Amino acid sequence: MGIALPLLRTCRRIYSEAIEYLYRANRFFVCTDVEDYPTTGYLSYFILPERITQITNFRIDWDFDRHGSFQVDLMPGPHLDEWYRTWDVLRSMTGLRTLHVRLFFFLDLWQQCYGDFWKQNGKELLEPVKKLTAPKDFVVTLPDWRCSPDLDVGESKCIFRLPERNDVSSS
Repeated sequence: MGIALPLLRTCRRIYSEAIEYLYRANRFFVCTDVEDYPTTGYLSYFILPERITQITNFRIDWDFDRHGSFQVDLMPGPHLDEWYRTWDVLRSMTGLRTLHVRLFFFLDLWQQCYGDFWKQNGKELLEPVKKLTAPKDFVVTLPDWRCSPDLDVGESKCIFRLPERNDVSSS
């Protein structure tokens, strides 16, 4: 036990000195693909609130049609809940300086149903953007080049971008 206490003190000191670098200097990335469940909405369970506010650079790739449970009229309840929970957590990240969010549909079904989904729900889904004012570099890449980037962002500094138009989805 004689060595344990000095070792713990050393580890604590290293942690205290490195903590700022850990959260401020790194880019955090979350992806919601077929195999991953989104974790952004649950960050507050894993990271202390005072550490969440130290995160400065965050990126999310959000796949709307993952898990094969997509509905044209609206996202399924649990997916919609996690969507809004994610934006609530992002709003609590007051130290956030860079936020890039890429929205996409994994399957190429824009003509068949995704275009209708976006027309019906796009404005509502992007409503939380207005409340996110901390990031100076805030970009949301919309799911398809046919989306309109002319959306009200309120006090936010958000810029909407369109993805590259590719030959596969241009039909």
